[in-house]
Amino acid sequence: MTKNALKNPGDTYKNYALRRSVSLPEISCLLKEIEHLPTGAKILHIENEDVENVFCLSFQTTPEDSTGVAHILEHTVLCGSKKYPVKDPFFCMMRRSLNTFMNAFTGADFTCYPAASE
Repeated sequence: MTKNALKNPGDTYKNYALRRSVSLPEISCLLKEIEHLPTGAKILHIENEDVENVFCLSFQTTPEDSTGVAHILEHTVLCGSKKYPVKDPFFCMMRRSLNTFMNAFTGADFTCYPAASE
């Protein structure tokens, strides 16, 4: 996606639409709320001059009880599958990428998988 492809709310680029753009002068950033039109997935893009780039997939995982199932699923997702038979994809990717950070977290009502690089 080119830098100016989604400049004003209502602009579209391929399957994406800019819903809102907010200046955050306190931290010298521009926040863009973008929607992937086919799936309705929400994207928050924080534009700034930092050389570090962070990408994070986050999912709402509100528990119905205190069994820790969201945390178990966080680890299970990273155990591979029949189609992708990799025992620990994060460790494989860490050795073969220019990442500066890669992890997974489970909070009280969310699970996220962040990664960063320059």
